[in-house]
Amino acid sequence: TEGGISWVNEIFPMQWRIALSWMSGYFIYFVMTPIAFKYFGAIYAGQLGMSLTLCNMVMATGLAWISTKYPKWGVMVSNKQLAELSKSFKSAVMQSSFFVLTGLTGVYISLWLLKLSGSNIGERFLGLQDFFFLSLAIIGNHIVACFATYIRAHKTEKMTLASCIMALLTITTMLFVAYLEYSRFYMLMYAALTWLYFVPQTYIIFKRFKSSYE
Repeated sequence: TEGGISWVNEIFPMQWRIALSWMSGYFIYFVMTPIAFKYFGAIYAGQLGMSLTLCNMVMATGLAWISTKYPKWGVMVSNKQLAELSKSFKSAVMQSSFFVLTGLTGVYISLWLLKLSGSNIGERFLGLQDFFFLSLAIIGNHIVACFATYIRAHKTEKMTLASCIMALLTITTMLFVAYLEYSRFYMLMYAALTWLYFVPQTYIIFKRFKSSYE
């Protein structure tokens, strides 16, 4: 409408891209457990599911420092307060990253103590090596989420293609590793995909986007 916001021109182009990114993220996070169930059995799949839930809970809590700033950043973008936006973003990322790193370290130590004590609770989660690689992947995904939120505060979505590619890479790689029955490489490959492709690609997208309006 005149003087208002056009849903077709301003909102829908961003919505469908975010929808694709979200669906890709869903497959990235949740396709691994069904594949593990088929090829590695119910015990490993259950351990993976519990570990994913725990790690994602830490990441989601840490992202509160980012998501709560989203409306404020949108206002800053509208007012062209780029210096204030950059300062606020850096501060939020530092606080959020500190929480996620501290939280995952605390969880890892707690899991190590549980396994050391012979507690049955510790057996409900992945082994320490697999849990370590999963934690590395979660840290990488946290970084991706921070950069993606910053870009979306500008009412645009640049992560669609990268997210779709990451989803395809995750599915094909996890299927390949599982088919070969290399369970000890399952989380290692997930962490490798995250840090060798998803994080660098997201950073490149972020830097290009940021330099385009500075």
